[in-house]
Parts: sequence; C-alpha cells; structure tokens
Amino acid sequence: MNTICSLLIISLFINGVFGDTVSVNDGDSVTLHTHLTELKGVDLIEWWFNGYHIARINREVNNSDPVYDPDERFTDRLKMNPQTADLTITDITSQHTGLYQLHISGDRGGHFSSFSTFSVSLSPEVKIVKERDSVTLHIDVTDEQRNDQIHWKIKHNKSPVAEIITVNGKISTHLIEERFRDRLKLDDQTGSLTITHMKNEDSGPYEADVTIGNTHTIHKTFSVTDSGHSSGVIPVMCVSLLLLVIAAVVGVVIYRRRKMRHRDSNRGEASMETNEPLRNRDASNGAFAVDIFKAAGTYFEQGVL
Repeated sequence: MNTICSLLIISLFINGVFGDTVSVNDGDSVTLHTHLTELKGVDLIEWWFNGYHIARINREVNNSDPVYDPDERFTDRLKMNPQTADLTITDITSQHTGLYQLHISGDRGGHFSSFSTFSVSLSPEVKIVKERDSVTLHIDVTDEQRNDQIHWKIKHNKSPVAEIITVNGKISTHLIEERFRDRLKLDDQTGSLTITHMKNEDSGPYEADVTIGNTHTIHKTFSVTDSGHSSGVIPVMCVSLLLLVIAAVVGVVIYRRRKMRHRDSNRGEASMETNEPLRNRDASNGAFAVDIFKAAGTYFEQGVL
C-alpha cells in the first residue's frame, strides 16, 4: 500500500500536479477515461480520490466486476465500466471536486504499471432558461485541449438533437432535428456551446455529452422551462403598459373637460328661459312697448311697434 501511495505521489510530478483539468457544473456527471478498449492483459485498475481508495477492478480476484470502497461522499454516485474501467461520477457537488488518480497494472508481454491524474472542479452554470433567451454550456477547455477533438452529443427528451465535432478549430455540425438549424453556436476557442432563441417546444430536459480528446467525457444536464417572458421582452411590456396608462389618463381629462363645458352651457340656457322682466311698460295708445330682461349679466331690450 505504501509503495502504491508513493508511486501515486511520484505520478503527480510526472503528469503535473493537476494532470488533466476537468471543469463541470454542480449536479453534472463526468466520466474519466482510462484509454483502454479492453482489459486483456490488465490485472488491476484502481481509482483514488485525494489519496483515498474509492473503486477498483481486480481481475485476479473477481474477474471484471467493479468493487467500490465505502465512502458516504460517493454513495450511489460511482459507476465503473467493466469493459474499459472508465469511472463515472454522477451528481457532482463541491465535495467531489479535487484530484482523482488512476493506477493500472498488468502483464502484456512484461509487467507494466501506469498512472494518470484528473483534477475535477466546479464552474457556474445556468440550468433554467426562459423562452426566447439563450443558454451557454461552458466546458472551459485548456490551451492544450483546444487542439484536441471536442465531440458534443446533444439530446432533448432522450432523443438525439445534434452532434458537433471540432478538430483544430474546424467545426463540423450534424443536425438530427432541423428546428435547431442556425441556433447552435460552438466557440472554437473555449469549446462552449450556445443554443439561441429557445422556443416553447424546446422545453424539457437536455443532456450533453462532451468528449475532450480521449481523456474524459463531461455529462451536462439542464432544463428549459417557459417561466415567463424573456428579459428582452419585459422592458418593452413595461413601456407599452406605461403608454396605455398615460393614454387612459389623457382620455379621462378630455372627457371631464367636455362634460364641464356642456354642463355650463346648459346652465346658461336655463337661466335665460326663467328670468322675469325687470320692467314692462305698456303704451295704451299702441305706439310702443318695451320688455327688458336680465340674463347672465346682460340686458336685452325687446320692442314692439
């Protein structure tokens, strides 16, 4: 045991303290690859986490059946492929970040032993997006990984959507669902994928398997839900609502002014009809008669010849 631990420490200096860097999001899964296509000639495969033994396949003892060490942090989270010994860690949280070490030994025409290291860390990720908005899935490839093949396999509701492969900056896209045409954008510098203009029919769970070179595969999951209008629509709605309120206020003011004018006009007409004459002089000789009325502050004379 001490010998293996010493070899693991030495491997850190050979491969670099951090080895292959893997950046995932909280709740995602990641598969760490052994580079093996079969276990022929391999006797022992061991996985370690921060110096603690977590999983192994000992073909001399139990054929190719994986054995997992009791560790509450990894309960129901580890899955070791019996054909390749690749290790998958599901539902990753902050307590699963750190240094993973791989030890392989066997006899292929002579005894051999190899060591690899993987540094797993968390990065922030948007999991809930709104209709008409965009979502970007970050994988944060390193400068060394940028020239490797990056292979995206995207599924929506368990059905394949598209495959995107980039090699040395050249991007090749294979669409399975045409509704995603011109909406998938891959950043050839970072390897991140953006899905633009999410629609209502795009709602539901998504899965994305991102294989970088032949070292590891990141399993990303996110959900699209129609939780309301997009951030770009909300300001437009607010402005429209404000204009409607202003128009309603102006309409009420105009209506009240017209109503007051109509009421004042009716009052003036009623006053003229009900006023009594101030003076009524009757000329008995039929020569002349004058009636004087006072209405709304004005004197009117009415004469009859």
